[in-house]
Amino acid sequence: MHIHASTRSALIALTAAAAFAFTPISAKAESAAAEFGIGAACAVSNLVYGPLKIVYATGGAIVSGLAWALSAGDTDVARPIWDTAMRGDYVIQPDHLRDRKPLEFLGRSPAHRRAMESVPPEEPYDEGF
Repeated sequence: MHIHASTRSALIALTAAAAFAFTPISAKAESAAAEFGIGAACAVSNLVYGPLKIVYATGGAIVSGLAWALSAGDTDVARPIWDTAMRGDYVIQPDHLRDRKPLEFLGRSPAHRRAMESVPPEEPYDEGF
C-alpha cells in the first residue's frame, strides 16, 4: 500500500498531536499561551477520540439490541452492554488533559457511578518506615 507524502505527514502530525494531547499538564498557574495550547490539544485530540467513541457506541448499541432480541427481551443481558458502550465521555475536555477529571471511554451504569462516588479514596499504605 502506497501512502502519499502529504497523507503520511498529516498522519504523523495527528499522531504527535494526539500524543501531546493525552499528556497531563500540572495544575500550576497557566499563561494565556498555555490555555490556548490546552484548547488546541483538546480540539485535535477530539478529532480522533470523538469518532472512535461514536463508532464504539454505535457498535455497542447494535450488539446490545441483538443481545436483547436473542435473549427474548431480557434487559439484564442487554443493559450492561448498553451502559458500557453508550455512557462515558464523548468529548475530551481541558480537565481531562490537566488530569483533574478521569476520561471514561467505557461507561458505567448510574448505580455503579453513585456507588463509586460514595466510596472515600484509599489512603496510601504506609508501613511506618
